[in-house]
Amino acid sequence: MSRLSEAQKMEIYYQIYEQLLQDERVSLAKMSRNLGLARNTVSSHYHTMIENEILLPPALRLKMFKDLREYVYYLRFDKPMQVNQELEHNPKVVYHCVTSGAFDMVVTTYSPVDFESHPKFKGCLLSGPRSDIYFPAPISRDSYEVAFQKIQKTLQEEDLKRSSIPMEFPKREIIWSDLEWELFYDLKHDTRRTFTEIVKTHDISKWLFYRAYERIRQNCIRIVSFFPKKRLNYSDFYFIFKTDYEQALADLFMQLPCNSMIWRVDDRMVAWINIVRTFSFKRFFGLLHWMDDHGIIEDLKYALAFFTPVQSRKGSRL
Repeated sequence: MSRLSEAQKMEIYYQIYEQLLQDERVSLAKMSRNLGLARNTVSSHYHTMIENEILLPPALRLKMFKDLREYVYYLRFDKPMQVNQELEHNPKVVYHCVTSGAFDMVVTTYSPVDFESHPKFKGCLLSGPRSDIYFPAPISRDSYEVAFQKIQKTLQEEDLKRSSIPMEFPKREIIWSDLEWELFYDLKHDTRRTFTEIVKTHDISKWLFYRAYERIRQNCIRIVSFFPKKRLNYSDFYFIFKTDYEQALADLFMQLPCNSMIWRVDDRMVAWINIVRTFSFKRFFGLLHWMDDHGIIEDLKYALAFFTPVQSRKGSRL
């Protein structure tokens, strides 16, 4: 592979990421043809991105329906690390992490859970079924500084449109078979698992796999996480607030050039945002408090996520 400048390498990284947005299971050979690059070049850069967590394996998140929901809790506990360890063995739990700030833990479950009866429970800041998840696609090529300045300018100079993140739970038209549920759990955290791996587990034909996978995709949101400066160089925060401008703010936050996610719980907007560590946290939090002062948001709460276990459980089928 010829010697490339940092700007040239970053351009290839963005191109690989954008290929995966179009087709999360695209082969490296096809990707190289699409990009007009040598297969070895694409393969080398792709594996570098994965190894350095510039790119995470494409993942699946369930869409929400009348008969299929996930519930999110923002909790306070004594000894949250101990509680977090307990949740590893709870079959209802989809996701859990420990945070530091206005709440101690974020927990997502397949069905409602009575956390109040836990002996270490101290309080619940917010809970309820979540909306669908929104995330940036594609991620901007702007620097963090430029993206932040654009967001700041829009907030300070333009009138935001009042808007809500939909909290609709439509009827589920595609009902998965047992095999499709199994495939969803196998592919949830890495949709690029090879067909060979899948066949060994389920003993199915290639045709049946792709037919099932297409049905799975229709009930899911596909997420391709991209961290241009490497994941370890970002700090991720959960922000919770009330606003009359949910969709407008979601669109603005998604201009940040790294992976973020937005959803709604009850009457609150929740934003999971990664802040690159070379950027001034004071400026980021200052803008949020400016928004609070000017009535764009209210009741702002936030916490830093600092411990997230590897999510490997299958959970219950719904």
